[in-house]
Amino acid sequence: MENTPRPLFPLALAFISGIAVFDYLHIPTALLLSITAVIALFFIITLIVKSLRHSVLADILLIGLCFLVGSVRLFVAQQVPANHIANFPHDDVPVYLEGVVTDEPIYYQAKNEFLAGGKDDLAGSFVINAQAISWAGQSDIVSGLVRVSFYGLDRTDQLPQVKYGNRLRMLGKIYAPRAPSNPGEFDYGQYLSRQGIYKTLRIKSPDNITLLAQGQGNWFWGVLQRFRNFLAERIDKDFADDSDSTRDSASFLRRQESRPDMDSRFRGNDIGKENASLLKALILGERPAVPDTIETDFMQTGTIHYLSVSGLHLAMVAGFLFLLLGGLGVTGRNRAILLIIISVLYAVLTGLSTPVTRSLVMITVYLGVEIFIRKSNPINSLALAGLIITAYNPQEVFSVGFQLSFLSVIAIVSFTTSILALMRYKNIGTDIPAFVPLTLRERLGIILKKYLVNAVAVSCAATLGVFPLVLAYFHLITPVSILANIVLSPLVFLIMLFGFINMPLAGLGIYSWFVPLLAGLTRAMIWVVDMFSRIPCAYFYLPDIPKAFLWIFYGLFLMWLIKGRLKFIREWYFICALAGMLIWFFIWVFSAGMAHKNDGLKLTMLDVRQGASFVLQTPNGKTILYDCGTFGSRDVGEQVIAPFLWKKGITKIDMLILSHSHLDHINGVQSILEKFPVKEVLVSPHFTYSYWGKMAMQLFSHYGIRVSAISQGDVVNLGVPMPSDTGRSAREHRSGDVLAEVLGPPGESDFSNENDLSLAFKIHYQNSALLLTGDIQAEGIKNLLASGNDLSADILQIPHHGFAIKQDKTDRHYLEELITRVNPSEIVINTDGDETDESILEICRARDIIIHTSDKDGAVSINLR
Repeated sequence: MENTPRPLFPLALAFISGIAVFDYLHIPTALLLSITAVIALFFIITLIVKSLRHSVLADILLIGLCFLVGSVRLFVAQQVPANHIANFPHDDVPVYLEGVVTDEPIYYQAKNEFLAGGKDDLAGSFVINAQAISWAGQSDIVSGLVRVSFYGLDRTDQLPQVKYGNRLRMLGKIYAPRAPSNPGEFDYGQYLSRQGIYKTLRIKSPDNITLLAQGQGNWFWGVLQRFRNFLAERIDKDFADDSDSTRDSASFLRRQESRPDMDSRFRGNDIGKENASLLKALILGERPAVPDTIETDFMQTGTIHYLSVSGLHLAMVAGFLFLLLGGLGVTGRNRAILLIIISVLYAVLTGLSTPVTRSLVMITVYLGVEIFIRKSNPINSLALAGLIITAYNPQEVFSVGFQLSFLSVIAIVSFTTSILALMRYKNIGTDIPAFVPLTLRERLGIILKKYLVNAVAVSCAATLGVFPLVLAYFHLITPVSILANIVLSPLVFLIMLFGFINMPLAGLGIYSWFVPLLAGLTRAMIWVVDMFSRIPCAYFYLPDIPKAFLWIFYGLFLMWLIKGRLKFIREWYFICALAGMLIWFFIWVFSAGMAHKNDGLKLTMLDVRQGASFVLQTPNGKTILYDCGTFGSRDVGEQVIAPFLWKKGITKIDMLILSHSHLDHINGVQSILEKFPVKEVLVSPHFTYSYWGKMAMQLFSHYGIRVSAISQGDVVNLGVPMPSDTGRSAREHRSGDVLAEVLGPPGESDFSNENDLSLAFKIHYQNSALLLTGDIQAEGIKNLLASGNDLSADILQIPHHGFAIKQDKTDRHYLEELITRVNPSEIVINTDGDETDESILEICRARDIIIHTSDKDGAVSINLR
């Protein structure tokens, strides 16, 4: 196979590289078009001149032309008409928007109780093709896609008017997605723009959506979408009927007991819904229906690809039908044609995602061998799929799914044979001649051995090909995935097999015995994945992988693919290079877990909008996190704090300090504990007085984390967090220590406002200090002022997000008094800017105090030396 010609591979690689390079360099249009025209002219000359027609020069020019055509294709795709919604000049303004629904609603709930805040509200989004917009007495005709977000629904049937092809009129606020304001934060705006979406519309109520017309979309996709909806509803109904008999299953109870930190609503106490969501994901590609807790288990075991219909699913369908048709006597061209037709129908039914399209093209090319009796090559088939997908939509090059699906297949094709050779396995095949004197048991044993050995080789090859990219995107490495995929593959095959057999019965409204069988299989799948996720060292979260590692690794990967043309390179060269890369990788992993010294004390205020999260990095490499929450259901633990820490090379948190138990200060805690080992948690004695404080304490207990209560008068050494340091005087510290002097609240307090019970402390380092105040208001500030402590500090966190502090009957301006006593050179305000008290800023400006606000400055880092 190594010597089989692969003419499409270099052309596809050049085309895709042109797209990527143009996106990175932003080549001027005139220069790009001029170079393309010149290269095209020279290539045409080589075709005309007979002596140059098959020369190396012609090959080089063709590859260069493909590179430039890829760049031009992306340039064309990025152009938008003058009336495109991307050019709408206003932001954060109420508008009436009219458009046709192109993607039906995707619903989601908060993945844990902290993010839900005790509410059962549903939220979600759908996409429309905008046609008209009205605002402030003006109106205009527009075009382009808009993502519409909605909140506060009680049920999924509250948006009956939002169906594919319906023309709607909606009242909401239109926004351009915010650029990332924290280091390492995911660029959501860029993600949407890759899909051709430049604006989002937020609506508050279903009443703000009016149906204007129906049947405005493509009739074929409309019929297909209605059919998908019908099948999804039938699956939901069948499993709802079956859920009563499965509610008390052992696996369900085990999952309930294993997650005491989460409310039953978000564990999925209706096991029938869990089963239905998995079946819809496996067969119909409706992954958003899968509960986040289950999706997390699949992610942490490296089996997440099973939850979205991919090439693997299509290959399973085609493989089963190949054997079935063969058993029915349908072979040769007739079987190939039927398989192509069925594969196309299934791919269309599931939405033609990139992995499915890639697999569809490969299967079509492979089966075309039987139809046209021509030779094929899997790399050529893959290259053709890549060309088709990226020529149609060049933005797919930047899709994680596109990159991972193609790399995994290339790795399987390229590495599996070599891995089998290293395993010293002789492939004898499954077709054992009848005259061989073997018992049935021996024959089954040989077949099972063949499956296991080949499954291990394929799983190792796929893992080897994608693990650097998975680590770069998700900061996750899953050693358990090799074993987990071997176990899950036959289980997924059975679920899909019986699911497809049951589909016609479900369509006719017949409840068959396949439903409880499928329920048992999906429960088994959940149990298996859950079991693998609990194996020690099943997965690791790691910081940003060095870019040099990615470039060198995939450079070697490319050289392996073309090693047949590089006669001077021997296979053992690659084995040595791979061993060197793995040694480098393990050294990096080991060093990533070590503390890194810092030049002084570094404070970073992260932009979490209305909420709080501060990261302290001490000179001796300790990491302290002060609060981790925000207002609403946004998971700042997963979306802001974790990416920031990984960006800084931090893999553990030495101390988590929670000022008080309001959700906008703690609702990201569960994601933090899932992704980082936390050595110790510090709270005030009043933290457990609230419901959310008690829930957080249960979570800490579940993870086995020590929790200490501190109050006014205590001193904690943040540089070397030890219980013995608590209570020591702030003046009794060694040079280089980082000491936190707790200024509030008192151990016994009758404050009427829970905000005033926030932990406030002054952090000493060398001759510098900073004062963190949480959400204290009038009573809390009054307590600080009356304590007699030295409040002077270089940096002051303005309390309670910069909100106005209500004055008491004495008419004292407590916040101004606090600023006077502290006399800072800089202040920080963690806020979304909507309710910041302007008078606070005026006080600071009058004193020439440098002002940092997260809504304007994003993440702010300050070094104390």
